[in-house]
Amino acid sequence: MDIIFFIAMIVAIVAALGPHHRRTFSLPRAPFGADAEADRDIERVLHDVPTTPIPR
Repeated sequence: MDIIFFIAMIVAIVAALGPHHRRTFSLPRAPFGADAEADRDIERVLHDVPTTPIPR
């Protein structure tokens, strides 16, 4: 009986503390793609793409 109680307490603690350990817990929420102007991935991709055509 003690083992069942101990396991139940561990599960309850993990379930209660889980959301508080997320990286974005206290950050404000924004719609998907709202930071597209601040995102520099497209610049990195365009920098890596060759500008000359590949000869065939």
